[in-house]
Amino acid sequence: MSSSEYSESLLKVKVKLPGRLAEKVDEEQRAVKDDRRADPRLIKALVGLSAAEVRPVEVSQETSPDGIRSYFTKIEPQVSKKYGEAFVPVDGSFSYNDLVNEHLLDRRNEVETLRTQCTGIDGNSIPLFIDKPVGRSKKPTTAVLHFHGGGMAFQSAEDTLYTAYRHALAKFGIVVIGVEFRNTAGKVGSYSFPAGLNDCYSALVWVNEHKAELGVNSVIACGESGGGNLSIALALKAKREGKISYIQGVYAMCPFLSNLYRISEAEFHQECANLPSLYENNGYSLVVETLAAVAKIYTVDVKDQRNPLAWPYWATDKDLEGLPPFVISVNELDPLR
Repeated sequence: MSSSEYSESLLKVKVKLPGRLAEKVDEEQRAVKDDRRADPRLIKALVGLSAAEVRPVEVSQETSPDGIRSYFTKIEPQVSKKYGEAFVPVDGSFSYNDLVNEHLLDRRNEVETLRTQCTGIDGNSIPLFIDKPVGRSKKPTTAVLHFHGGGMAFQSAEDTLYTAYRHALAKFGIVVIGVEFRNTAGKVGSYSFPAGLNDCYSALVWVNEHKAELGVNSVIACGESGGGNLSIALALKAKREGKISYIQGVYAMCPFLSNLYRISEAEFHQECANLPSLYENNGYSLVVETLAAVAKIYTVDVKDQRNPLAWPYWATDKDLEGLPPFVISVNELDPLR
């Protein structure tokens, strides 16, 4: 569905936008900066992500797969830096440079960082970044298996934001393992589904085989956006592989789940009534047309476009039976809500 077709569909179904409270009537002018709910400090932070204004459509489902991959590869370095700049306290207690220099981590004296790798089920090497609290007791703790965001398309476990995230968690006595899974684009691309999920599953098996060495007795899968997808899909795959005992919980933040971003007009009428955030929040921080482009290069095989392992939104009740506890956290002004 093109951007114009998407807008026309909104008009045909007479969609009201309860998620948007902007004063401006013109839909194209509505943005976070115009929303009465937005804290000025939030707007200031979002400026760093170019998310305070209405987002332009730069790639869509109409873009060729190679064009989509080239786009995300090109923007990967600047996006990684922008996310690091934006996700610092709005009170100014530390800056992005502080984050880079790890002042946030008390000059590294509380966390030990190791890098290793495991062999994936596809025969590839998967880098793992392990953060462990220094001087902790010998009592086993929890392992958090973390999958970074980026729509399974770009970004890296080595990015400053995700490095700081792992370190911050480790300071609370948790062992955190960041997985450098294969993306569909960027420096760790170009691999479509199920490559990234296979890497996450391989890391889960590795962690369970090294529990004693790591000093852990339970594993929580955790991720945001694309990483949220992979966290949930990992639990589904572990169940199918007879390894559900390998994972004790899932914490998914704003997961990228549905693959209802590149749909026909008929599907729009049928499906999107159940997903109002796709039209309420389109353009606030993410653009649905861009999500469609991301989805296009993730599931290139038609048969996988509603495969629960690729898009967990399509999991059945039977698929979900027997899974460990889940926490799903969403953002208010987000099409992924």
